[in-house]
Amino acid sequence: KANKERAEAEAAHAVAIRERREADEARVIAEKERREATEHAELLAQERATAKAAAEAALKERLEYEEAKRVMDKEKAEFDAAQLIADKERKEADEARRRRDEQASLLLVSKALA
Repeated sequence: KANKERAEAEAAHAVAIRERREADEARVIAEKERREATEHAELLAQERATAKAAAEAALKERLEYEEAKRVMDKEKAEFDAAQLIADKERKEADEARRRRDEQASLLLVSKALA
């Protein structure tokens, strides 16, 4: 009977050792999976940060482009206005030159007739 109890105790001990080994292996596997999940989460966070930085850079570039476009539009409007003024002044100068030439012609004609 003592041998039987001893054999049962040894068998129970062997089962306990096997179960502890399996539990240790499961713990190692769980720890590895936890590490991998943490690394994956960190990679996702880095990708998210990179995407956010890229979006912010794109927004900044867009705002800079829109500001540059506003400046160019303003400068073009100023140039167009200056061109209109220059055209008006040129027409006025041409008209004044035409009147001066006309008066000079009339003066020559009147001197010739006198």
